[in-house]
Amino acid sequence: MAKKQTVAADQAATDAAVAGQATADGAAGQLAGAEAAAAERAAAEAAAAERAAAEAAAAERAAAEVAAAERAHAPVPARVLVDGAFGRINDVAYVPVDLLPAAEASGAVDSHPEAVAYARSLKA
Repeated sequence: MAKKQTVAADQAATDAAVAGQATADGAAGQLAGAEAAAAERAAAEAAAAERAAAEAAAAERAAAEVAAAERAHAPVPARVLVDGAFGRINDVAYVPVDLLPAAEASGAVDSHPEAVAYARSLKA
């Protein structure tokens, strides 16, 4: 009878050890799964942050290009030298940048700052 109790006790101890190992293995597996999920979330968040940064940079570049284009087409003050399309002699006209070289070459306007200052002084 004592032998049966010893065998039963040994079996119970073995069952407990196996159950404990299974519990430890299960806990380790759960921990590894949780770590993997956290790593995936972190990677997804990092990728989203990179996309947001790239989109912000693209928006800034687009805004800078628009501002440069607006500056390139901004009118330039110029003293009118002959009566015509830009106004009367000694007026200050605002000539579009793309027309300015031709207007100056024809002698219709002068965009030099001193010429513009002179024309403004005549109106004061």
